Amino acid sequence: AENRRYPRIESQDQHSLQIEWGGRTEAAIVSDISEGGIGFLLPKVASVNLDDVMAVGIDQVINLRGRVRWVDRAPGESQPTRLGVEFESIIVQPKRGDEAQEMVDAWMKISEAFNTFDSFLQILDLIDNDVLDGKLTKFTDAVGGMALWMEDSIGALDLWHLIESDRGEPEVHLMVDLGHGSARQYEQRRNRVVTVATSKVTRWFERRPYIYGQQVVIEYFGSYEGKIDLLQKLAVMLGKRMLTWTKLLNMNIALEVLSDQIALQRSD
Repeated sequence: AENRRYPRIESQDQHSLQIEWGGRTEAAIVSDISEGGIGFLLPKVASVNLDDVMAVGIDQVINLRGRVRWVDRAPGESQPTRLGVEFESIIVQPKRGDEAQEMVDAWMKISEAFNTFDSFLQILDLIDNDVLDGKLTKFTDAVGGMALWMEDSIGALDLWHLIESDRGEPEVHLMVDLGHGSARQYEQRRNRVVTVATSKVTRWFERRPYIYGQQVVIEYFGSYEGKIDLLQKLAVMLGKRMLTWTKLLNMNIALEVLSDQIALQRSD
């Protein structure tokens, strides 16, 4: 051990890699790794010799080319063969056309979700400023505007408001109704929202997600494939923001009342 050029890091997991040499391919368990190379355990006694050249594949993208520097053959057919491969070169192989397209599609979905969330945060800031400036004086205007933006950006939805009750069961009411749900099924929809508010987790009813967000539940009617995580983030952010908007609007109302009282006293 004291003669090693590089310290080894033992592998704690049974991670396997495909290695090729001499026209054959084996799945080998990584035993350790260092700056100089990799140690392997072959699952059975194999014909490996010093100075054999090996190709080590990693996720079908990177190929490491190495040379066998030591072999430790344990006695018995059931015992693995230990060997050390020293790195010589690294080759990055481009993915096939269909694999590359899958990566592009995945990146586009991530990018689209990020852009939607970033736009959501910008809209929140605009509403904050409008509330502070007195341009928005009603709580429903702030939440309704956000719900319309969410529908236009993500898909059809309605928005339910949750209010904690001393009686145990949360009070819920349909705060933003964009006309997607049936009025005849209102009580059934309300009961679903109560269930979600009580359990405090997102649930599905008849393949329709009800997204929990602390102060709100988003009843989503659109295509939700690949959107649930984003909807969950938006619901939580909107639920938290409703508390902020409530305080800001209450502060504005208090300031208006105070201003009116001062004006009355001055007129007297």
